[in-house]
Amino acid sequence: MMKKKVPYLYNVSKEIPSSHDIAINHTHKSLPKDVKKYWKNRYSLFKKFDSGIELTTELWYSVTPEDIALFTAKFLKYCYPDDTKILDLFCGGGGNTIQFGRFFSKIYALDYNEINLQCTLNNCQIYKINSKKIIPLHCDFKSAVKDENFMNFCHDNIDIIYSSPPWGGPSYTNDEVFDLNDLKPFGFEELLTYCLKISNKVVFFLPRNSNLKQLSAINRKLKIENSRVIYMKLQGRIKGISVFYGDNFL
Repeated sequence: MMKKKVPYLYNVSKEIPSSHDIAINHTHKSLPKDVKKYWKNRYSLFKKFDSGIELTTELWYSVTPEDIALFTAKFLKYCYPDDTKILDLFCGGGGNTIQFGRFFSKIYALDYNEINLQCTLNNCQIYKINSKKIIPLHCDFKSAVKDENFMNFCHDNIDIIYSSPPWGGPSYTNDEVFDLNDLKPFGFEELLTYCLKISNKVVFFLPRNSNLKQLSAINRKLKIENSRVIYMKLQGRIKGISVFYGDNFL
């Protein structure tokens, strides 16, 4: 269990309620009409989808595809081979948590949604990730960052932060350029500021149409000299961009 002095962080592996009223074992028939189009992508999300992967409706369009998650985990470990502890901030259905589990010894999987954490734990089990490596944290990050104990705990226990913050659903593609202030639960500048208070090694997975001029302006405002942007492609299509902060990433 997590230390009691950290009120916003606790291990929920035994506290997650039953989810009989929430569909997490969807079939094509059970998916809502506007989400059915993602069914064809199920094996790019999880190659072991047929082994019992669990996803809520929202997670169908927010999980990082497996190949992108694997590349990211390998790249992070290559750049920082001595680091062992990583925070998967807004872990969702565990797509990234699974791959981090292959290369890091401790993964803090944080999400405000208890059912998401249940999916993460189940999906990690499907991929035979050692359960002792995964520390699921039920946490309202927006509130928690205002707590000194939370920030101190993270600073002392985390080497790298990886964050794929909610993009606001599929509607982000409606805009030619995505406003980074539309990220949830708060805009990119505020999110980056809090993350850098915890670690100087931070990675974000953002919409492919993110406003790079806005990103540069935020970096200048925060007096960040350099960051690295990589366009993440899958089957020839750009799925998003990864933004890296940390000397070894450059």
